[in-house]
Order: sequence, then structure tokens, then C-alpha cells
Amino acid sequence: MPFKLTDVTEWNDKVLCVPTALCAITGVRPADIAKVISLAAQRRGVTVPADPYAPFNINDWLRAIKDLGGDWCEIEDYSNYPYTSRPMISQYLRTQQSDDLFLVFGENREETMTHVFAMSGNELVDIYTEGKIVASNPGTVPDAYNEFRVKRVFLVWDP
Repeated sequence: MPFKLTDVTEWNDKVLCVPTALCAITGVRPADIAKVISLAAQRRGVTVPADPYAPFNINDWLRAIKDLGGDWCEIEDYSNYPYTSRPMISQYLRTQQSDDLFLVFGENREETMTHVFAMSGNELVDIYTEGKIVASNPGTVPDAYNEFRVKRVFLVWDP
């Protein structure tokens, strides 16, 4: 399966960010992505519903990328930085010039919410773009992005 940034087929406003991001890089439908992530969680000994409207653990969705025939590596990790020292999403978007495929994982100040989206070059796909590819113009990122700072960034590719 070729991994590339695509619009999400069968996206709706109840699909959460993880299935949206993984659908955007694989072209797989949200319901099918949720099944793959649920199976990855089972191998970790955790029961997670195969539901694109449910939240998923980062360990499960990273494993699911490999189950889907892709691979990934972490290229940036701001986990040990204080929240205020991590780049805001709008700042991060200004620094990215690569046409490679990335998953950008962010976290809110309280560390109670996370968010992930897919990007390549100057385009991204997210729940805030309704599963569609849009130009990642840093001056016009959704207001919701202001709640999150970048925590980790993953490069994704076809092995």
C-alpha cells in the first residue's frame, strides 16, 4: 500500500484525530483503520473498541502503521521540554519544508488532551480540515491548534 497524503474517504465530524491521520496517510476508510488499531491494542493485551469515534493510544496507532505495511521513525521529541518551550503548531508548520510524510503529535498544557495530524510539504489533513487536504498556511491554522504544542513528530514511509 503506498503511503501518501490523501483526503479521507467516508470522513464525518465524529471521526477522531487518530483515525483521521492514519486514513490520510493510507487511504483506508475510518472504520477499517479503527479495526487495525484495535487489533494492535489486543496484541498489547488491551481491549479497545474498533470504533473511529474512540480515542486510541499512541503505542497502538504506531504499531498499526507497521500492520498496514508502512514504517515510521521518531524524528523530533519535545517530551522532556517544558510545555512553553515546545513549538506551537503554527510555528512548527513554518519550519517544515520537506515533502516527506509526517504525523505531528501534540499535547495540551495540562497533558490531559493529545492531538495528531498528518502533513506533507505545505499540506495537512486533520479533523479541523474535515479530512481534506488543505494548505498548511501557518497564519490561518485553526484556533483549536492553539491548545496544543508539538510533543513528538514521526516520519512515515513505505518500506
